[in-house]
Formats: sequence, C-alpha cells, structure tokens
Amino acid sequence: MSNTDHEAIALLADADPEEAEGLAALATSQQPWPSVLDDEWAKDYYRDLRQFIREERRRGEVYPPLHDVFAAFHLTPYERVKVVLIGQDPYPNPDEAMGLAFSVPVGTKLPTSLRNIHLAMTQDGYEPPEHGDLTGWAKQGVLLLNLGLTVPKGQAGGHLRRWRPFTKAVLQALNSHPEPVVFVLWGARARKIKRWDVIDFGRHGLVEAPHPAARKEQPDFRSAKTFAKANDLLVELGEAPQVPRRSYTGCGSRLRVA
Repeated sequence: MSNTDHEAIALLADADPEEAEGLAALATSQQPWPSVLDDEWAKDYYRDLRQFIREERRRGEVYPPLHDVFAAFHLTPYERVKVVLIGQDPYPNPDEAMGLAFSVPVGTKLPTSLRNIHLAMTQDGYEPPEHGDLTGWAKQGVLLLNLGLTVPKGQAGGHLRRWRPFTKAVLQALNSHPEPVVFVLWGARARKIKRWDVIDFGRHGLVEAPHPAARKEQPDFRSAKTFAKANDLLVELGEAPQVPRRSYTGCGSRLRVA
C-alpha cells in the first residue's frame, strides 16, 4: 500500500474506524504477487496511475470493477505461471471485463475474439469450453495478462499508455521466473513487447499468431496451431501441457491434455 493510501486511511480512521479497517484490508488484497512486485507500489508512476484511475472512475464507467483489476494475478500466483497469454486491455463493454485477458463471465455472449479462439481450438484438435469464462485456465497456470488492466467504457486502449510501466515490471518479473515460461502473443499489439527487450526468448518459449479479432486474418489465426505449439513447447521445457483435449464445463475444470 502506498504512503498516500496509508495517510488517507489514517484520516478516515478518525471518523469511521470500522470502514478504515475494511479499506485497509481491501487495499492489501488488491496488491498482486506479494514479494514479487512490492517495489512497484512506492514508485511515483504507480501512485500517479492509481490517482488517474480513481479520477477516471469518478468521471464515468471504467472496466473491470475495482475488485477484478488484478484478478489474473490472484488466480495465477507467480510461482505457478507456466504460460502467459497477452491481451490488449479489458473489453470496453458493460458486464464483459473480469480482469482476465479474453475472458467473459459465464452466460455472457462470446465476443469476436473468444468465438475465434474456440474455432481455433477446434481446428487445432482441442475441444473448447462451453462458455467464455477462462478462470479454469488461470487456475492451472495460464496468466491471462492484458497490457492495460483498465479501460474506459467504449474506449478500447484508453488506458494502455498509463499501464505500460507496470506491465513492463510484470514482464521483467516473469523473465526472472525460476522456470521457463511460454509467451503467447496474438496480434501486433502483443508482439510489440518483443521490442521492449525485457524477455529473454532464448530461455523462454514464444508462440505468435494474428489477433483473434482481426477480421482479415481470422483464417490465419484459426490455422496457426497456437494451442498445439504452446503445449509442445511446455513439454520441451519439461512442463506439463496446459491446453485441454477433452471438454470441460466448470470454471475450475482441469486444463491438462488428456
């Protein structure tokens, strides 16, 4: 928690100690990957970012909800990361963003990206899930990381620039992961992280394909064999594969190849 947050909670404690205690607990729970990213909270850019997001939420709708901003990190602890699937930013529409790249809650109509992801899985010899909630993947070691963790309603990419320093810090931490990790980059935006020169792709695995929502490139995305390539790389790196060959229906279903 930043010094600014401590000061704000201390002031609130004089008026409402119970609420202050609750806010302190919430702030702590929101911090992703304790001991891995702790140094980031005290940096100027992160303090400015939090203030910016607070102001944006006062001005209008911002997705995902506050408690889901770091969902990808909470569902996929640092030590369990096997695959990193890079997305741009959350869906900018109501009731879709849930803090996991490309994922939507159960019962939500599948966005174009997810429909094509399902088609690619089928074409690649895997059976897709029956819904758009990818929580099960996250729990099995697939970090569903957006380059920007928030987005204003209807403004795709609206917060991307603000999140870049944090995203770079996350990638640097992943580069130092004790085990090799497979990075899956879909589309030009995701591929740009190679220019940042923070990941050693000589040590870590790399799978690239067009973006699943790119209209002209959808056939190429569906035939890119992303899932088979990621599984093959995991096996080469001595890890268990993370993409299912059999159907699963629940959010916590297993993601290992059968």
